Amino acid sequence: MRTKEIKSKHNPEKLVSGGRISEAFRNLMARMLGNRVTISLHDMQNLSALKDGGMLAVAPHNSHVDSLVVRWSIRLFVRAVHQKHKLKSKLENPSVFAAPLKQKREKKYEELPESLLDITPKEADAILKNLIILAAADYWFPNPNDRIHKKAFALFKSCIAQTVIRIMPITRQRSGRGRESTQKSTEDLHKIANLVKNGAISTIFPEGTRSRDHTVPLDERRFLSGLGLLAAFTGGNKPIVPMVIEGTGKIWPPHKSIPKLRNNSVDVTVGQPIHFDSLVPENIEAMDDKELRLLRKQISQLVTTYFQSFGKEELESEEEDVVFGSADY
Repeated sequence: MRTKEIKSKHNPEKLVSGGRISEAFRNLMARMLGNRVTISLHDMQNLSALKDGGMLAVAPHNSHVDSLVVRWSIRLFVRAVHQKHKLKSKLENPSVFAAPLKQKREKKYEELPESLLDITPKEADAILKNLIILAAADYWFPNPNDRIHKKAFALFKSCIAQTVIRIMPITRQRSGRGRESTQKSTEDLHKIANLVKNGAISTIFPEGTRSRDHTVPLDERRFLSGLGLLAAFTGGNKPIVPMVIEGTGKIWPPHKSIPKLRNNSVDVTVGQPIHFDSLVPENIEAMDDKELRLLRKQISQLVTTYFQSFGKEELESEEEDVVFGSADY
């Protein structure tokens, strides 16, 4: 089943998509970042698991730049898929292939994983088109209790964020009080889970907020269990793909008002998809609160284990890692 871009009339994602112009602007902003910062993508073939929708778990979360890095990384992946298929067509039909590849980059495309041919260019395009970023509602969106000038600034900030990175608001339980905040957070996760079921790629930062110290290693960071609950609401049929971003803390840390783009590099590593369908029962609605809490912890622990073990041991891979970066675009 191929992924289709979400166009539902009553789909809440439509409120943040903004159409083709906004999508083009988002890609332009990501490309500007890719042109100024050296971004290297490792194990990109693992993104193929998201072709029918899923969740992208990103850590560590050190900067607002992380969202643009995610988008640019997926653009690199889409580019690689297109060029891998184009190279295959050229080799199979050299006499009728009308668009020759640049010789300098052709060798690089030959080195790309053969598994990129398992996903079609249209399916790769859909991953980028259906990408959304989950963002804290209390930070990016107006609060009804704020004064007028604060509401105006928050509205301006949310419009910019929706245009540049395509955010979806989610209520953080710590941003409200008691059951009301918890209930609203659960409602938001249900809405996002429905989008994921229909092919959306939901990008979530399990830490819940940006770190004030980008030097803290992954195995010492605290990961929340909201991702586990979101994954449970999807029914267990959509994978979680972990992504590790290293280097953005130097570009735009929380205590700086202006990013430093020059003379910086970012490494992005895509982990193997995490499947958890065996943990999720067929009728999740029949689970009580205690069983649901246990389930969300179990799923979250799978992701936490990956992040905490990242870099400590050599992860097994069926294919050799080929680094693909901005210079290869």
